[in-house]
Amino acid sequence: MQDKKEIDALEKDYLNDLNKIKETIRTNQNKAMVVVNSAMIMTYYEIGTIINKRKAWGNKYIQKII
Repeated sequence: MQDKKEIDALEKDYLNDLNKIKETIRTNQNKAMVVVNSAMIMTYYEIGTIINKRKAWGNKYIQKII
């Protein structure tokens, strides 16, 4: 049977591992958000560029896109 010190050590290791897992998830979620936000900004920029090339066509062009 394990004594109290061994159980305390196992619980401490478990909590440390759990905190490392949580921190890893948080860190990678933040990285993913940055990548997605960057991709969306580039998407909006590209759409704006396409629409800007046709600005001479007037407002009807934009209304038909929507």
